[in-house]
Amino acid sequence: MNGNAKQPIIIKKKKAAHAGGHGGAWKIAYADMVTAMMAFFLVMWICGMDVKTRLGIADYFSNPSSSAGPNKPTSWFFITSGGVPRLTQGNLEQSKEKGGEPNAEGVLRMDPAEKDNFDQEIANLYAKALATVVERDPEFAALKDSILIEVTDEGLRVELMEAEEPRFFLSGSSAWTRPGRRVVESLGGMLGRSTHHIIFEGHTTPAPRVLGRATKWDLGADRALAVRTVFQEAGLSVDKVKQIKCLGDTAPRFSFRPEDPRNLRVAIVIPYSKREAKPNPQQ
Repeated sequence: MNGNAKQPIIIKKKKAAHAGGHGGAWKIAYADMVTAMMAFFLVMWICGMDVKTRLGIADYFSNPSSSAGPNKPTSWFFITSGGVPRLTQGNLEQSKEKGGEPNAEGVLRMDPAEKDNFDQEIANLYAKALATVVERDPEFAALKDSILIEVTDEGLRVELMEAEEPRFFLSGSSAWTRPGRRVVESLGGMLGRSTHHIIFEGHTTPAPRVLGRATKWDLGADRALAVRTVFQEAGLSVDKVKQIKCLGDTAPRFSFRPEDPRNLRVAIVIPYSKREAKPNPQQ
């Protein structure tokens, strides 16, 4: 081959590929990252809430309308504002008289705010919600074993029982312990804003140690009044206080042990608005 022959000049042009920098794959990865961060901060935000708020959010997403059907209870937030029983075929006619005929069963009957419609169904809802809060809320941790919640023939009953060491009140007086006051404030915030009437009862042991010339009757009455005062500070209307009673040692919870310190207690009672029907044994 002739060495003087000129070699042809070959020019190679590389076409720039833009898929790597301007494609859609990175957008998907970025969206996944943002979604994960949003979920993380949402979880952290919810974990920072108190137990009552978390229960309300959970109930809302389980039953957003608070009226999805006869087998789904209303949310905690609806209960605190004075929940009403769900409408069923059995009370349909009564609901018509109160101002409306619904198009479907299972919706809530909204009675006037001043209506006291507390019945056993609502009492059970209150008891379940209160028990959940008392069990899970750190505010109640120190005293939850001294709080008794039950539904009786009379209505919903919450008892604050003393122990060998002062729990809610200082020994022999109606002065609060710090954790006792906080617990009653929390209970007042949950029950005090309802539209239902409340009874406050003071109970004592046969011979509690009291200050000065006070008697067991003075001590029981003063403690019931102290709980009433905290409830009113939390929002309980004065016209919703049905009774303030001191029963002394006449109605011990543990009658076989009258000196048991748990007999020294204050009871918060939400009575049924109507006497619950009982089966007639003669029928």
